[in-house]
Amino acid sequence: MQDAEKSRILLPTIQVRWSPEDGAFVAWSEQCPELTYSDPASSLAALDGLIDAAVDTVC
Repeated sequence: MQDAEKSRILLPTIQVRWSPEDGAFVAWSEQCPELTYSDPASSLAALDGLIDAAVDTVC
């Protein structure tokens, strides 16, 4: 149950935008702003990567 609690980033708090500086889509959560994930080809991949990364993070 602890893993489920650690990865509890709420989808409404996630944002994805194109970053010209990074040349990638960057996803972040207002709930855990220090956690980000980027993908150069896909905004959905950036979102999925952020959700996967959140499993190992306590916000």
